[in-house]
Amino acid sequence: MTLRDHFQAVLGRDLRAALADVCGYRLLSPDQERLVEAVQTHPRVAAMGGTGTGKSFVYGATAALTVATSSPSKALFGGPKLEQAARLSWLELQRTLTAAAGRGFNLAGAGCGVTDWYPLGKDTRPDWFAVCMALSDRNQAAAVKGMLHSARVLVVLDELEGIASEVRDALDAGTTQDNAHYWVAFNPVNPDDAAGQFWAMTPSEARVQLSALRCAEWQAQTGKSIPGMPTLAVLEAKWRGRENEPLYYTNVLGEFPPQSAESVVVPTDWFDRVADCLPDDADAGEPVYLGLDTAGGGAENVLASMRGRVVRIEWADREHHQTPALVLRVKRTAEQYGGRVPVAIDYVGLGGKGVGDDLSVEGWPVLPFIGGGKEFAGRRDETGLTTDVVTWAWFELRERVRLTVQAIDAGRPERFISLPRDPVLREQLARPFDISQERRYELREKSRLRESPDRADAVAMAVLCATAQRTRVVQSVNVGVL
Repeated sequence: MTLRDHFQAVLGRDLRAALADVCGYRLLSPDQERLVEAVQTHPRVAAMGGTGTGKSFVYGATAALTVATSSPSKALFGGPKLEQAARLSWLELQRTLTAAAGRGFNLAGAGCGVTDWYPLGKDTRPDWFAVCMALSDRNQAAAVKGMLHSARVLVVLDELEGIASEVRDALDAGTTQDNAHYWVAFNPVNPDDAAGQFWAMTPSEARVQLSALRCAEWQAQTGKSIPGMPTLAVLEAKWRGRENEPLYYTNVLGEFPPQSAESVVVPTDWFDRVADCLPDDADAGEPVYLGLDTAGGGAENVLASMRGRVVRIEWADREHHQTPALVLRVKRTAEQYGGRVPVAIDYVGLGGKGVGDDLSVEGWPVLPFIGGGKEFAGRRDETGLTTDVVTWAWFELRERVRLTVQAIDAGRPERFISLPRDPVLREQLARPFDISQERRYELREKSRLRESPDRADAVAMAVLCATAQRTRVVQSVNVGVL
């Protein structure tokens, strides 16, 4: 019996056994076991799950065995972006080929490339080919359709949202013949997006839901440990108090967030818990940081301050929009705190840049707040957690509120922020947010809000001003050093 005959005999009986015997993958979670069974018994499979649950691992490993033991065959791996697709199932395919070779099973011959079609058979006439592609360009539909012709075809996608609809249609059409497989993995964000629709159209017996929490509990109960999978301790440390956030459902439970999931930055019950939770003079000796939001057209100009952990609305009005008047008001407020304190200024708002330039000339530590981009006083947000500086500021504020509420619930004395009992601020901070295709939080656009959140913007700017200086994210500004 040839090696190929041996592989096919094993695969015909049990793909799970082949993963153990050929690749050495003997330990899988129960969710992963179900996914292996699904890909062996169904041509079209949808795997929906949290992060770290092993969706891409199972697809890459089983693809290496399923396709490499068929002749002739083609495999297409893809996603919206090449760098994303190459790091997921495609990478697991390559790792599996290496693992099998280490056990004496040469499945791929010369090896596997990254961006082009590569022959993977060891003979002069290759047995199978595989490719990893970015599929966001609709013009790729014709090329993709032409690729899907072979005795066995496999399409593996680690994300559907962002793939051109014309390409998705071509993939659907090209995987209807016998011995064609179509596997999709995704983190659940919205049941109405492309991935959600694929899930709904896939037969229930071919749908596998993988839960990071369930995997963590299984490891804790059995004492087994799978590298790369989250543990209960890690999940609890990261998500305690955040169980009603949409991303908890998406990344941990592996479920579509329900309508009831809290999706506002600072829920009103959180606000009520932290409002005036510290007296104004609690951190009287601490440095002060200001945030100035400038506006026009009847909106408010707002100056907020943060001293230690205590936030205040210093003033808010709809009348004074002239640059000299705003500069004067900032100076008079700062005099209460000893003079030239750091101030983050909205450089996009009406007149903001003029105020900042005037203060900078006089030696003030001014931090330009460019709300539409990633830059903040000449430095980019390098955390990778948010898409722009406004989101960074709002969610830095949210995290301080969350930690304070958590401490209050636990009966601990720590307080991370105290907000003023301001009903307008309370309403504005309850700003809805959405989850992007990259599973990041995105603030609801101001045009979709009932009113411009000027007070909330000023408070968020003051909080980020304090955060940036304290963590040395911003080391120098226009004039002077913080």
